[in-house]
Amino acid sequence: MSQPSPRRTSPFLALSAFVVACLLAGLLAAVLLVPVTIGVGRATQAGTTYFDELPSDFGDDGVTQQTRILTADGKQIAAPFGENRVVVGSKDISPWMKKAQVAIEDERFFDHNGADLTGIGRALFNNFGGGGTQGGSTLTQQYVKVSLQDRALRDGDLEAARRATTQNGAAGYARKLREIKYAVSLEKTHSKDEILTDYLNLVYYGDRAYGVEAAAQHYFSVPAKELTIAQAATLAGIVKAPGSSDPVRHPEKARDRRDVVLFKMHQLGQITDEQYEEARKSDLGLKVSYTRRSCATSEYPFVCTYVVEWLLRQPALGESENDRRTRLDRGGLTIRTTFDSKLLDHAARELRDKVPAKNDDAVAAAAAVVEPGTGKVRAIAQNRPYGLNSGKGETAVGYAVDRPFTSSGGFAIGSTAKLYSAITAVRDGFPVDGRIGLRETVDLTALNSRGEERTVPKAVFRPQEFDPCAEVKDGELWAVQNDHGSFRDAIPFKEATEESVNTAYSELTTALNPCRVRDTMTQMGLHRSQLDDQGQYVPFSTKPGSVALGADEASPLTVANSFATLASGGMRCDPYPVEKITDFEGREVELDAEHCERVLEEGEAAAVTDVFRSVPETTSGGASRARLSGGRVSAGKTGTADGSDETWYTGYTPQLAASVWVGTPDSLGNLRDIELGGRAYPGWLYGSSLAAPTFRSIMDFAHRDMPVEQFPTPPAELTKGHLVDVPDVSDKTVLEAREELRKAGILALNTKPWAPGDATIESIETTNGSQQDTAQFVKLTPRTDAEQPSPDQIRKELEAQGDGTQGSVADGNTGEN
Repeated sequence: MSQPSPRRTSPFLALSAFVVACLLAGLLAAVLLVPVTIGVGRATQAGTTYFDELPSDFGDDGVTQQTRILTADGKQIAAPFGENRVVVGSKDISPWMKKAQVAIEDERFFDHNGADLTGIGRALFNNFGGGGTQGGSTLTQQYVKVSLQDRALRDGDLEAARRATTQNGAAGYARKLREIKYAVSLEKTHSKDEILTDYLNLVYYGDRAYGVEAAAQHYFSVPAKELTIAQAATLAGIVKAPGSSDPVRHPEKARDRRDVVLFKMHQLGQITDEQYEEARKSDLGLKVSYTRRSCATSEYPFVCTYVVEWLLRQPALGESENDRRTRLDRGGLTIRTTFDSKLLDHAARELRDKVPAKNDDAVAAAAAVVEPGTGKVRAIAQNRPYGLNSGKGETAVGYAVDRPFTSSGGFAIGSTAKLYSAITAVRDGFPVDGRIGLRETVDLTALNSRGEERTVPKAVFRPQEFDPCAEVKDGELWAVQNDHGSFRDAIPFKEATEESVNTAYSELTTALNPCRVRDTMTQMGLHRSQLDDQGQYVPFSTKPGSVALGADEASPLTVANSFATLASGGMRCDPYPVEKITDFEGREVELDAEHCERVLEEGEAAAVTDVFRSVPETTSGGASRARLSGGRVSAGKTGTADGSDETWYTGYTPQLAASVWVGTPDSLGNLRDIELGGRAYPGWLYGSSLAAPTFRSIMDFAHRDMPVEQFPTPPAELTKGHLVDVPDVSDKTVLEAREELRKAGILALNTKPWAPGDATIESIETTNGSQQDTAQFVKLTPRTDAEQPSPDQIRKELEAQGDGTQGSVADGNTGEN
């Protein structure tokens, strides 16, 4: 095979090249060495004028740096960077590194003023004469070029980045002149050591390592100040061709290049004969370590994703999302989050122990821990690891947070929702020792917790009992049952809460007006996981079943943070994951993260807490599994959605609030007769079955260094009932009468719910004539000639609308678990 002919240059081009090279060389000599006023030709004088008019203020706005996301205790979560770079000072760079880089790139660095005439002249003649392209750049010029490119990329200006490295033609020589002007100006304002340090912090050392500190940590797992002669020579040799001399991918080429650098260092007298031979004979000695660049490779991928998505919504980082992402990727920020790394580890381990990531019933679990009074998120965790292989139990969905921060839509909260009816009742004056009136039930067939058909009493609610704001269709019945029996007259407020009595809380919600309870949910920070078209969270439905028994979905973080409002004495705070941000110069970025608002009076919060502390303190129910160790008090609520496909336990102490969810994110069926982690769970799975003991373990650990604190005592006026005057409601409808009585501090029970909506009150049964004890429901009897529907009639109505039953599963608090 014939060899390719050497490149030939025509005599005309060679002559032209010679003339241009002479002019440019003369120009550079004139502007760099002598004043323009000395006798020079017109071309050179025009050239110096052009050179003088080039901008000389290079500026110093920093370089792209690696951002670090840390836990509150300093453990790295991730480094979401556009470039892996850690800027260090001169004293933190090994002297060998400085010597090696100078030796191989610009041995006259300490002698020139930013431009090396000898090198430039040689490059010009060689380039114009056809001997191949040569740069002729000094280390200072290289710093200018790479810095201009970095600035352009940071600003998203790809065209400017391209221009910064243009090699050929007139544009290439214009770039070279600009670099020279900047380099000369830079050397007038910066010391040689400052320029060299900045250069070492800026250049690319291959394999995603930018700057000498990132390179030293990546290739050798040491800081730059500890680099040896051989290690420094290895890094210095990469810069010329980082793609082909990367020691990870091309170790032989990297070693050859290292030896070239060592030879040059020895030639220049930077190292002794002995040092040269020892370094040359050594292996590369790589000890490669990788920075957790993205959330996918983080030890805490779901925490990382939540933090990053939260940051992209913070105006403090930039006007637009693109500005914020650029600053996050390239701004060298140190982001200290609110997370406790030990608690993150414990919560994840606990969830995976109880609910293995891969299980036959496709059960998943998640938890969130929040600090009351601030909104600081201390932990989020889930049983499934990050990944795309569902066959291994992996998922890319974060179950603990809302949809803006993940793709989860939340989960039906079940009886957790009863808290908000209780809060609304207490705000209306219903006391802790109150008794909830119950309507007469109707015996209908249903399935028990083992799938067996049985006859159960159901409380039936009709559309005319609800305000038009409630999402109830005409003719739509709402039939509610309990899993463990019925209470046919009245039940104490605390007992209804401990036993999670669906019929009692449905009655309470109806008496209060579901729309008002839904408003309480919103005020307490409970909402669905999705955003509406205006970017606001979608509130819960006003449908009675959604409000009273939790048919709508929310995330564990949202539920935990809502409960935290009670722990803080009525202060609702928005949850946030970032404590502090500093830029690469140590200046703090002012965040507007903590938003708190009083939504309950302290006495009201204390009264509700007094009711719900009875749940874990019960001696007979399964929710006692949530009782904390060491005599630490807590309040909380189980939650089991209809059909037992989602189960919860959410609770709080004065110091922390947490929510644990165990359920079926893939909607593959009800959780009944399952086995998890080697333990069988016969019958329905309840909130008390798994979520409650998991809550206990996580909260016991979370409080490991905290003193035991007590809840405040509720005020007497909210603990016990008192007599109030009963307004005259004889000419009112049931809805009108209920509202007027409620404003007087009295809750009412409708004894004839089948009566038409326009029927007025025939009689009212009070506890003391014209006065009523606020701890008791009054009984309203509307005028009607209609007879009470028979069970067969009700059954047919329910069948016609597709059943309409809710509350087929309670929370296992009575021991049926």
